[in-house]
Amino acid sequence: MNEIWIFLIAIIVVIMVTMVEARHDYWVIRSIKGNILPYNFPVLDENRWKFWGNLYELTWFVFISAIASYFLNKWSPFLWILILWLIRWIIHDCFLGKFLADDWFHLGNTGFDGKMKEIFQNGFLYLVWKVVILIIATGSYLSIK
Repeated sequence: MNEIWIFLIAIIVVIMVTMVEARHDYWVIRSIKGNILPYNFPVLDENRWKFWGNLYELTWFVFISAIASYFLNKWSPFLWILILWLIRWIIHDCFLGKFLADDWFHLGNTGFDGKMKEIFQNGFLYLVWKVVILIIATGSYLSIK
């Protein structure tokens, strides 16, 4: 039972941190698009900051899962990585869409968002797809647990 409580606390922390991160990303995107900061400033390369931000988040999920696995003396917390990542992805996309376009289901027209818009036609169906994967991953974890 301790594992489930720790897992729920991890989910709550991820949701709270992701909401703050989405607000931060909103200001970064606004700075990039509004040319508020100097154009040649290296952080403003859109692909670079997204890559390193996602790698940073993934590192925390691996670390949290490894620590929980070590102290609980079980391997199952490593399954948290996918679940926490999906929760982060869903929360981040919804809040960033709300901040940028006042639309919880906002999808951009370029890059990865543009490709997802071609496949799913709108942000709501894309969100449903992510939630279905989250349900499958969480159900798999709970069935193993």
